[in-house]
Amino acid sequence: MSNLPEYVIDLNKPPKERWAFAPEQVVMAKGLLDYYKQDIGGAAEMADMLHAVASPVIDDENWQEYEAIATQLGVSTALILLANAYYDVVKTVLGCTTFAIDTDDGPLHGRNLDWWTDNRILNDGSGIYRYKGADAGEFISIGWPGYTGVISGMAPGRFSITMNAVLSSDPVQIKTPIPLQIRHVFERSKTFDEAVATLTDTALSCDALLLVTGTKRGEMVVIERTPNRSAVRHAEDGKIHATNNYIALDANVEGLQNEIQLTSCARYDRMGELLRNPPASVEDCMTYLSEPGVQMEITVQQMAFRPLHGHHLIEIP
Repeated sequence: MSNLPEYVIDLNKPPKERWAFAPEQVVMAKGLLDYYKQDIGGAAEMADMLHAVASPVIDDENWQEYEAIATQLGVSTALILLANAYYDVVKTVLGCTTFAIDTDDGPLHGRNLDWWTDNRILNDGSGIYRYKGADAGEFISIGWPGYTGVISGMAPGRFSITMNAVLSSDPVQIKTPIPLQIRHVFERSKTFDEAVATLTDTALSCDALLLVTGTKRGEMVVIERTPNRSAVRHAEDGKIHATNNYIALDANVEGLQNEIQLTSCARYDRMGELLRNPPASVEDCMTYLSEPGVQMEITVQQMAFRPLHGHHLIEIP
């Protein structure tokens, strides 16, 4: 239910054979890498440092995927790691508005991905990546060529997960990049409850807000995270939403405001107003996500999931 290109990542294949890029994907992936390098000052030095400290926390098969991608693009494995850890390194450039609501046909999950970008490279490089062969079952990720983690995804018949950026004063730590952690949850968690427990209890590299939506009425929570602390916020009156601020967790954010966080409360309030008359379909969700006061100039993807049936709709502004 979208016009995005779709690619299959077969986890039954050896890791170095999973990411085989078409020529247009190579061009797009190199463009994305150039953008990341421009956005991160001293990218080469940062990549080498990250490679040195992160090696012990990345699974071997994920390293092999990075190596295969690096070979196809003619760059270092360290640079591919840096691109995949982009959120953990510079998460202040991500916005995002998400919501979930109960319906008679299973919960709906809507999401705007807001991300600073140049020349629409993140918009136009978007694709649906369908992962097959995972122990827990198939899932999709709305991502980009060479980006092996998941920040927006759905496992049909199980759950959907989206990640929003947030800031706390808690120190970061060396752990698997959060998008890769989320991918592991899709690969290994067979139920909504398992996914929530893992994302609540696992130590993370940095802060995040995680909306997890299941298949049954009431299965929707926002997990508010710092690296080692968590609070689980449950739906009220069959609905829940999040932007880029903590609601349930005391995260000592005084003095940590950035430009995206300055818009967070207004977007949160506007979505709350809209959800007084909630959407009934994935198509309806797009109207809510496109509302003034919700959609931003930096919105690069809009999406809606119904995990019960695996329905999804992805639009690129």
